[in-house]
Amino acid sequence: MKPRQILIAAAVLAVVVVLLLVFGRPRTSSPGVDALVDQLVVPGFVPDDARLIEVTQAGSDTVRVRKTGEGWTVESASGYKADAMRVAALLNAIETMRIRDVRSTRPASHAGFEVDDAGGIWVRVYDRDDAEIAVFCVGKAPSYDRCFVRQAGSDAVLEATVNLLYVLGVTGLDGVPDPVSFVDKHVVRFNPADVRTVTLERDGETVILAKVEAEEPGVDPDTGEDATTTAAKWVIREPDEGDADGEVCEEIVGGLSGMVATGIGGARTLAECGLAPPQERVTVEFSDESGTGPVMILFGTKGPKGKRYYVVRGDEGARIFLVSSYYRYLARRDLNDLRKVKRESPPPDEPAEEQPATEMPGEPAGMPADETGAEPTESR
Repeated sequence: MKPRQILIAAAVLAVVVVLLLVFGRPRTSSPGVDALVDQLVVPGFVPDDARLIEVTQAGSDTVRVRKTGEGWTVESASGYKADAMRVAALLNAIETMRIRDVRSTRPASHAGFEVDDAGGIWVRVYDRDDAEIAVFCVGKAPSYDRCFVRQAGSDAVLEATVNLLYVLGVTGLDGVPDPVSFVDKHVVRFNPADVRTVTLERDGETVILAKVEAEEPGVDPDTGEDATTTAAKWVIREPDEGDADGEVCEEIVGGLSGMVATGIGGARTLAECGLAPPQERVTVEFSDESGTGPVMILFGTKGPKGKRYYVVRGDEGARIFLVSSYYRYLARRDLNDLRKVKRESPPPDEPAEEQPATEMPGEPAGMPADETGAEPTESR
């Protein structure tokens, strides 16, 4: 073997030895370690006993999620309603995660696995008596379906069978939990098929769209003879009456039915967000059979990043959210766009009646150029 190859081999061996010393599992020096494999990380944990969840990382604010009545609220995010599915996912993961391997019992290895106080994420769960029923530190993830954890008071670094980082809202490269990850960001949820009227109020103009049953000429499929059929269609009630463009109306209803926020207003007031009074107001009413009450969406001014707008559910109080400007675009669809039969613009020598601006300068007509219509993904 050549001297250079010997040096390379020696260097590789030295690196391997260092890694084993720091991260290796001392299988013989800790009796009973092997017996932990496949055991529950938090034995005896019962999700229904949980009343408070705290998620803490050095240098970040503590996330506090408390059970109130039948639901959960995020105390650390101005009391916003918590995402029930995310809370349930976390509690279920704590109950079911098992030990896949014991990677180390050396305190010196904790920083490398990020299960120390400086780099780890501490999760604490309390019961109705404020007693701790689960306390552990979550470290980095060796794969998409696993993560390292360390129980309070223990030096053992456990490789768990679930990856808690995603559930905790750690989606960025910085490894810091999203402070609003547990907030329910669904501003509005309803069935578009149940909608009967949509009222758009903006810049002093009110447009009322209604879905009605109308008779139309058709053909009887059995006899082939002329017959009258009944079908739903959209019409404009105000500011004038006429048939509406059904595709545009369905786009508005479908888009608003699943409005999801990308952030929250937090402790900001309605006035600070341009919501008192609002810039635009959308009211959606439903069929009697649906049993759904009217939904009112108020739009405010632009948020800090310039491409999102503050909104609030007018029928739910003052929980302020930040949403994509696509939703505001829906609320500001031009009246002529809503008509089934478009009206021609007046000749150049006749000044056009001033209309509310729906596009930013330099952008093409229709949807704003910086939006695709899909809700952007944002880690925090």
